[in-house]
Amino acid sequence: MRTAHSLVASAALVCLVACSAAEGASEGHSSASASGATTMSGPTASPVGTSPSAAATGATPSGAQLPVLQGYRLARSVRAPGDGPLVYTDGTLWAVDRKDAGFDAQGRMNGDLWLVDPATARISGHVPHARGGFPTAGLGALWLVNAEYGETVTRVGLRNHRVVSFRTSRTQDPVPEAVVVAAGSVWVGNNHDGDAVKVDPRNLDVVTRVHISSGGVRGHATTDGRYVWMPSGDGHFVARIDTRSDRVVSTFVVPVVDHPTRPATNPDELSQPEWLEIVDGRLWVATWDHVYVVDISRVGAERIVADVRADGVATSLGVGRDAVWAATGEPSALIRIDRARFEVTGAMPLDSGPMMFGSASTAVPVGRAVWIRVKGRLLELVPTGSAA
Repeated sequence: MRTAHSLVASAALVCLVACSAAEGASEGHSSASASGATTMSGPTASPVGTSPSAAATGATPSGAQLPVLQGYRLARSVRAPGDGPLVYTDGTLWAVDRKDAGFDAQGRMNGDLWLVDPATARISGHVPHARGGFPTAGLGALWLVNAEYGETVTRVGLRNHRVVSFRTSRTQDPVPEAVVVAAGSVWVGNNHDGDAVKVDPRNLDVVTRVHISSGGVRGHATTDGRYVWMPSGDGHFVARIDTRSDRVVSTFVVPVVDHPTRPATNPDELSQPEWLEIVDGRLWVATWDHVYVVDISRVGAERIVADVRADGVATSLGVGRDAVWAATGEPSALIRIDRARFEVTGAMPLDSGPMMFGSASTAVPVGRAVWIRVKGRLLELVPTGSAA
């Protein structure tokens, strides 16, 4: 297995992101439009990774180093209120504003969705009273889970923006914390129930319930079209569900290893799968400090083929044309991983505010660009030399 090492980035890059996220950018360094878009110019448009300060190029908590991200620059910034996950679908970026994650006096959920056109970097729409974690798109809608408040799944129509929330269990505290669309159905992982349920998208009824574990079904689920992959913290494994038989056909146990960024924490607690993605026919599994690449070509014979070192916990994995972009928390950073060689090619820090799974900084590739969700803003990262 190949292993990449941990994070180094310059203090200049920290300022680059933090200053972009600040509401009061220095006059002459950026120009803001009425839509909330800001085009970076002057010092803030410097290529990412150039001239890092010597003081910032030290070892991370694990004692190793990662190369500073080269060949990219921050191009544009869009004001998007609040903090929460980001997803791209149907030509639009959808940014969640969790607000206080509670409810208003009418019983409607606090929290909004802000729609951003990545071509113009302008706000193109707003959906009130809609929020959730681990957003996924499919079947003409956006699907989000609300575990702590409401115990519901939220469906938002991509065209009409109609918001509907529904429950996926009759138990008092199912805690839905995973959702994915596969084979014409919506699959939801109920954390406390320890199961995955198949939902009919036409009437939002649960039609099948698949037991996975005694609890801990949580995180970003994924699919390759036929199989659904659900993460489980109870036993730190990934369950593979066949959508043709609606059965768990195999499980893959994630290794329990030491975590240099949290040496005093029980390794078992940090070895749980947090974010899953299918990339080039392989399963990528993010845990604390590690991103594993798993060969899934044979059911029941899944095996790790690469262990990519990424300090902190991956709050998202975004699949780009030639790279997987990991946004991590504690420490907060953006890490570029070559999707063919499974090697970290560069990293930069992110100022994302308090870290929360599914609601911290998110990296979403769109074409050659990468959009990054930080508190109050979306930032666009583009290759050096390309137009915004």
